[in-house]
Amino acid sequence: MTELVNCIECGKKVSNQAENCPHCGKKPKTNNCLICDKPIQYSRKIHLECCGAFSCPACNNISKYSNFFNEDTFIGYREETVECSNCGHPLHFDNCYLCKYPVLREEAKIRDNGECDSNVYHRLCYKKRTGCFIATEIYNSPIASEVLILKEFRDNIFMSSNFGQKFIKFYYHISPTMADFLSKHSFLKRIIRYVFFEPLLFFIKKYGKTKL
Repeated sequence: MTELVNCIECGKKVSNQAENCPHCGKKPKTNNCLICDKPIQYSRKIHLECCGAFSCPACNNISKYSNFFNEDTFIGYREETVECSNCGHPLHFDNCYLCKYPVLREEAKIRDNGECDSNVYHRLCYKKRTGCFIATEIYNSPIASEVLILKEFRDNIFMSSNFGQKFIKFYYHISPTMADFLSKHSFLKRIIRYVFFEPLLFFIKKYGKTKL
């Protein structure tokens, strides 16, 4: 499907089918949206349109996020406030941890990361978190060194076998539900960490030829 995306080099609009950007001459890079699987700007994970809709806490009027913000909305703000287009009630937004687009606080899926604050997600984004879901929950961050080691082992070694590919597909099918369950049971998280993940990481570091 032909679609206009922002060139990652110069930021100007270019067809995702173009071999090179007509503005800067570089090849535009794209990813696939985690929700609709259609091309998206390289630096994004999800189309704003795919973030879904929300209801005003005061009047229950349904609005799409894309009615209030656009693809070029400044990323990085916190505590943004706008008014409901139906009743004027103030709507308070934070940034979704996955897609970085605004998410209404009352509608957000909040995951306590065990540190000084919490990560908030659009509900659809929460279901589409990428990476090692269970390991991310266990170590409280998708960029924890332990998670990065597991990802490298998955990509460079485990995925090289047919069995590994089938296992990873099964794992991604069940792990979001398991990660949600573990997020509510901190004691069980600690057990799984020290009984399963720590021995696995020791084995990978010693025999897996990881670069990290």
